[in-house]
Amino acid sequence: MPVDTDIVTGLPKGYEDHQKKAEAAKKEQIELEEKVAMHKITTTPDGERLLEFVKGKAIKRLDFLAHNDPEMGVYIEILKDLKMKEKLAEDAFKKLYELKK
Repeated sequence: MPVDTDIVTGLPKGYEDHQKKAEAAKKEQIELEEKVAMHKITTTPDGERLLEFVKGKAIKRLDFLAHNDPEMGVYIEILKDLKMKEKLAEDAFKKLYELKK
């Protein structure tokens, strides 16, 4: 029985799809194995300390960037203003509630 071949590649039809699926499955297997290995590392006491160290460094860096970025400064000021207005509204509500008693 003759096999249908791709006239461009000369390979059996569907062979490239099969190869792509096999490569994707192999890549997924490698990624899963890397995740398992990382999980094993990060659940040890030393791994947990490393995670905390890196997390602390990242938070400090984000804080630095946030306070030195003009756009972020605007967002922070907006949030502060909204929080202040929220607090004023809450205080006004409490005062009105007390007056109604």
